[in-house]
Amino acid sequence: MTFCPVCGGRLRAGESLCPSCGAEYDAMMRELEGWREESSKKPDRAATATPAQHGRCLECGKEAEEECFFCSASICSKHAYPMRIHSMNVGMGDEVKACFVCAKKMEGTTPSRRDAERVGIYFNVKPYYEWKRV
Repeated sequence: MTFCPVCGGRLRAGESLCPSCGAEYDAMMRELEGWREESSKKPDRAATATPAQHGRCLECGKEAEEECFFCSASICSKHAYPMRIHSMNVGMGDEVKACFVCAKKMEGTTPSRRDAERVGIYFNVKPYYEWKRV
């Protein structure tokens, strides 16, 4: 099953336009792949740059004010999805911002110990801890 990378709506097999928001699935995925290839070629720049140095939002092309916690993609504040580690419906640690791809991919997954430490949780991560959108 395929989901729209913009709104998360379900796409039927062979659909290239999202019936919910009208986004072009193939174009968005090509743009994302191009960004991933570019960022993998220059890991030092991505690791040391501030969000303003990255340039434009991955989703809409506006000036980026944020950076994705997971992949360091440039995102504007409108397209920065807030996430937090939850345990039994209780939020723990700092809230982080994620791009639309990482928010979909990481929601419901168990955080790594490194991610938990980066958000201020300094004890072992249990299997029932998970990333959730806030």
